[in-house]
Amino acid sequence: MEEREQIFLMHAQGKNSLTIGRALKRSPSTIYRELARNQDTHNYSPAKAHKLYTDRKRRARKKNWLSLLPSVNQF
Repeated sequence: MEEREQIFLMHAQGKNSLTIGRALKRSPSTIYRELARNQDTHNYSPAKAHKLYTDRKRRARKKNWLSLLPSVNQF
């Protein structure tokens, strides 16, 4: 969450992904994806970004692949 707040502050100051990435020792593409994935109409919010992350993580649960195989269900 702290890193997202730093991204927010630097982005609000008009800094680009390369500059933010260097300051946070992250790849510029990581910063770019974070901003693109978690902003609505050019506004980035650290709290909203974290909520979107937790929602995505919850929805991405691992599936029980064995139950999807018909041959396993026959036994």
